[in-house]
Amino acid sequence: MPANSKIINLIEIGNQLALSAKGLHKKIEENNGQAINVPASMIATKIPDLKVLGENPIFRLKKTEDGYKADTAGVWLNNDGESNLYYSDFEIMEGFTPIRYKTGINGWVEIKHKSGLELKISISTNDDHILELSSQESEGIEGEGMPNPAYLRLIPQPETPLYSSELPHNIEFTIISNGKFSRKYNTPLVTIKSESGKVFKDVICNAALQRIYKEYGQGAKFKIASKHPKRNKQGEPVTANGEVSQTNHAWIVNILDCQLVDFSDL
Repeated sequence: MPANSKIINLIEIGNQLALSAKGLHKKIEENNGQAINVPASMIATKIPDLKVLGENPIFRLKKTEDGYKADTAGVWLNNDGESNLYYSDFEIMEGFTPIRYKTGINGWVEIKHKSGLELKISISTNDDHILELSSQESEGIEGEGMPNPAYLRLIPQPETPLYSSELPHNIEFTIISNGKFSRKYNTPLVTIKSESGKVFKDVICNAALQRIYKEYGQGAKFKIASKHPKRNKQGEPVTANGEVSQTNHAWIVNILDCQLVDFSDL
């Protein structure tokens, strides 16, 4: 099928973003290498048709060993075993209809927004399907509508570390839900709300925050007082396993329990 010139190819745009967005690269460097979500509104300054998507993030730009990479909004398998469309922060893409797709390493999905906007986004094909395609010497399976769930990789669980630059210091947070655990290390997660009402989902607990939510439960309040790299006896920054690393080191995050006596005015 010939390419539709009306379709905005987010996969190609993401590649360009990774190669040329020097200002965003600098922002990642300033934030200790932490990946950033890029909203449609920012890209709309160059591609106005994307303005309809507002602040929804369509790319997640991150630093890798080989440079920078932009993960694009795409199709994943959800926790209920269903195919679904997701922005780069793994929130569901509302108002879109899938049109056609191709699986495989270089796969894609074409979707149409209720406004008429048409996009080409990524597809996260699982390893079993990739191996099957390889054994058949096939580049991918093409089809219409939403891809079969059997082709897809399970969606990552978005998690926010306490050292994230997105979490401001010395303001009061309230725990509004808990009970979930991270996939990788089975660490407790909490959803918190700032004084201004901004919600941060699935924040990874350290020992201090675990104690607060276990003791006080939902409604407990805390502040992030400070953070600093974990260091060895020689003062070198190290990973959680003790390996020296200037870029991937672990963090020590100090948490203030707001249920206790406040000495900040002394």
